[in-house]
Amino acid sequence: VFVLVEGVWPWFHKGSTPGGAFVRMTCETRDRVGVRRAAFFLARVAVLAASCLLFPFAWPALALFFLIAHRMPYDFI
Repeated sequence: VFVLVEGVWPWFHKGSTPGGAFVRMTCETRDRVGVRRAAFFLARVAVLAASCLLFPFAWPALALFFLIAHRMPYDFI
């Protein structure tokens, strides 16, 4: 279900998860096509899954990354 909601659904709905579609938000920061779009969604699902599985360590690391880079790691793809 996690991969469906965070990976497959946004792929077919212009980057919006079901909740994002309700409030008209998207996870895509720029247009990506082909392999770059697939890599973006794979990296996004991997980062989100790792942050849930490694909660006590990953969230502070991601928060620090965001404070320094002003974007998430998968946004560099």
